[in-house]
Amino acid sequence: MRHIKVPGLFVTSQNDNFVHYSHSEVLYKEYGGRKELIYIEKDHNQVRKDEDLQEVLEFIRGLNEEHPKAWEAVLLNNLAYHRKFGKSIYSLHTS
Repeated sequence: MRHIKVPGLFVTSQNDNFVHYSHSEVLYKEYGGRKELIYIEKDHNQVRKDEDLQEVLEFIRGLNEEHPKAWEAVLLNNLAYHRKFGKSIYSLHTS
């Protein structure tokens, strides 16, 4: 993963009963691009707190300072979907 140079955001939780947080830590350590590791308190498929999503927004804003409103719109759209359906529009998990 050291050869990957695109930015990477790793979000994990010590309370995740599906994917152990150590997996994210290993990926983060080996990642070659700009990276950030965020710890949240929720389980794998629980609705995230606004504070958690705010950290993601800050990461995205830092990626493209020329168009922060476009990135913010993407995240706010995802947040609205998350609140309504309890999962991300980008999630691969189905209920």
